[in-house]
Formats: sequence, C-alpha cells, structure tokens
Amino acid sequence: MNAVGDISLTDYDRAMSIAESIAPQSQWASHGAKAQIHTFNSEPIKEMEQLLLAYAIDSQDLLVNGRITLLFASLDMTDEALRIARELEPYVQVSNGEFEAAEAAFERLLAADPESRGLRVNLGSARYGHKKYAEALSVWREALRETPNGLLLEDNGNYVPFVQMIHAALLTGQDELALVLQKSMRNTMAAAAEIGYDNAWWYAQKSALEAVAGNDNASLVALQSAVEKNFAQTRLLDEAYYAALSTNELFLSLKKRASQKARDYRLEMKALVCDRNPIPDHWRPLATTCDR
Repeated sequence: MNAVGDISLTDYDRAMSIAESIAPQSQWASHGAKAQIHTFNSEPIKEMEQLLLAYAIDSQDLLVNGRITLLFASLDMTDEALRIARELEPYVQVSNGEFEAAEAAFERLLAADPESRGLRVNLGSARYGHKKYAEALSVWREALRETPNGLLLEDNGNYVPFVQMIHAALLTGQDELALVLQKSMRNTMAAAAEIGYDNAWWYAQKSALEAVAGNDNASLVALQSAVEKNFAQTRLLDEAYYAALSTNELFLSLKKRASQKARDYRLEMKALVCDRNPIPDHWRPLATTCDR
C-alpha cells in the first residue's frame, strides 16, 4: 500500500487506477490502497471513508482499525477513536498529552513484549512528553536500526519521535549523537524527495528538523509549505523543539491557519460519519458525536 501512496505523489490518477484494479481480487485491499493515497495527499475525509469501507469488510484488521483510531484522535474525536480500538488507548493518550498514563501503559506492554521496537519508540515519546529526556533516550537507543541512510527509529513513518530524540540528545549534552541523528534524517528526507515526496508531511518533517537544528528561517519556510498543502496537525506545533519559535509572528500565523484547517476537517468528518455514513449497517457514530 505504501508503494501506491508513493506513486500518488507524482501521478495521482495512476495510483488511483492501480488501487481500483485491485478490487476484483480484494475489495478490502482496494479500499486500503485508496486510503493510503489519501493519507499521502492530506485528504483525511476521503481517507476515513475508504478506511470505514475496509472496516465493513473486516472489522478485526489491526492496521485499518489503528488508522481509523488515530485519524479520529488527530481531530479530537477521542470517544470515537477508542470505540474502534480500545487497545490503542496509550497511543491516543500520547496524542492528548496524557504522558504519565501513557508511559505506565507502554511500560506494561513492553514488559509483555520486550522485543518490540515500536513499543520502545512510543514509550520514549511518552517519557519525552513528561520531560524525562535521559530516560527517553535510553529506551530510544534500543529501538534504533541501521538503514542505508543511517540510524533510524522503528517508527512506521512517524517522524516526530526521531525529532524528539534529536532534541533530547541536545538537551542532555549528547551533541555528537544529535548530529549523527540529524544527518540520518536529512539523508532519509533527501531520498524521499528524489522519488517525488512533496506533500504536507514531508514539509512538516523538514520544518521540525530545521527547528530542532536551530535553523528558524528554514523551519518557517518549510512549515509555510506544509500549511499550504493542508497540514492541520496543530498539536505537533506544540512540541518542545518549537519553543524558540513559539512567539514568532509568522509561526503563530501559520499555526492559526493550521488550526482553522483542523476545525474544518473536524466538521467535515462529522458530516461524513453523521450525515452520509458509508457503512450504517456495520458501524454508527455516537449520538454525542452528531450533536449540533
């Protein structure tokens, strides 16, 4: 599915045609591929519609359920998020800033699955949010892996933990580690750009990296591009590595635009699930979600 998402960045129609062609073999896979295309192109309402259609076919699929959960959570629709996958509550807690509860939950999960790099990454983020920078670094180090571009975290495409790790290294005086990690991230981003990455998430990642590196102007230029491409994840702009920009007029203006986009998306999401629910026989939203 990621391959179709990659293609969509340079040839949207071709990617969608490929996703359609999968349908005779698997409607579920076709919906999943379309959802991925919409993810890569910052189209959350269309993404959710395809995810719900996939959910109607297989309501037990962890990947689809996880994506629905985190998409609802990103729009502050926590109650709906946890109805789909209650087991993902620690991830939602990190998103909501409930770091102490998330840390305890991830520690329990990691005790049951000590080989999981993904759990280590998320435990690190919970500790980072709780300002336990040294403790976060210790668990992140165990989640690093070698790639052709350098050391990276097992993060499922989420750039935030890696930028947090760079920031934690700087805050704890581990400048050499921070430089190594920055180089790895720049190499990875350059490789992505070579295959056509030019979407909101690429620019948001660029903005975060430049912010943590202290390149304020470059960070703002990248953030402006992200917002112009419909970036709406305003919580990510509250990350500690943006502290130096937190009173900058352009930063605040861009954050305001992203917040408005997030509000628009939330209203559109409510319209989708309440007024034109594509799977009413399989799932319905809470009555409170549809209160006007």
